[in-house]
Amino acid sequence: MKTNKINWSNLFSKRDQLQFVPPNCVDGRAWSNKYDLAPQFLGGSFHFVVVASILWQKALDWFMIESVFKQLNSFNYKIGLHRGSHKNAELKVSDCGFVDNIAVILKVLKDNSDYILKSLPNRKIKSVLKSFGAGFSDYEIDQIREKNKKALAFVLNKGVLSGDKIIAKTQDVFGNQAVIYELEGEHREQAVLLNLSELKTFDTLKANQLGCQAFNLDLKMFYKILKNFKLTNEQLLRSVVLSLVLYQATEKVLVEDKGKKALPMFVFKG
Repeated sequence: MKTNKINWSNLFSKRDQLQFVPPNCVDGRAWSNKYDLAPQFLGGSFHFVVVASILWQKALDWFMIESVFKQLNSFNYKIGLHRGSHKNAELKVSDCGFVDNIAVILKVLKDNSDYILKSLPNRKIKSVLKSFGAGFSDYEIDQIREKNKKALAFVLNKGVLSGDKIIAKTQDVFGNQAVIYELEGEHREQAVLLNLSELKTFDTLKANQLGCQAFNLDLKMFYKILKNFKLTNEQLLRSVVLSLVLYQATEKVLVEDKGKKALPMFVFKG
C-alpha cells in the first residue's frame, strides 16, 4: 500500500489502562504476545534508561539500567523490551534496532547536529512542546540542544552493553516483572509516526494485517510515565526534546544509513 494512500489516523486504537501495559518498541513489525495493543517507546522501557542516563550524565551500564527499571516497577509499571526474528546470541544481537545500535544512535546525535537541526528544526519542536503546555523560544531550545550534546559526549565515553546482554539480564533479574516481546518478519516501515495522544496507540497488528508498517512513538504517554520520576519541569521538557531528536537519529541509523529514503513524519494528536 502506497504511503500517500494510507490514513494513519485510522490505525490508532484506544485501550483501557494502556499506560500499565508493558511497552513495546517503536518498531513497525507485528509481535506474538498476549498484548494486542501496547505503548510504543524507543526500545520499550529502555527509552527511560537512555533519557535518564543523558539527563543525569551517568554511564549507560547495568547499574543504571537496573536502577531505572526498579523505579518503573515501584511505580507499578512492568518492563517491556523485545527481540526479533533476526536475534543472534553469538553476535550479541537482540534484533531491537534501538537497543542494539544505541552507541551508534548517540554518536549520530552528537556528531550530526546539522542533520538533526535540518530534520527537526526549532519550529517543529516548538509545535510539539505546545501540546505539552510549554512555550519555548529559539534560544531556549538551542540551550537544551547544547546541554544534551555535552551530556551525550559523557555517556558515549563510558561505553554501553550489547542489546542481547541487556535483555538477557533483564529477564534474569526482573522475571515476571518484565515482558519480552517477540517481533516477527522483516522491516517494511513506510512512515515515522509521532503520537501526542495518551489515550490511544498505533495498532501495529492491524497495520501489518493491512499490509503497511510504520514506526510509532507514543511521546505523550512516555511523558506521563516519566512524570513519576523526581524531575524538574525543565528536565521533563528537556526529555521531550531529547526523545524527539533520539527518534530522528534512530530513523537515520535504521533507515537512511542503510541506503533507504528518509521516511515522512506524521503527527497524531487524537
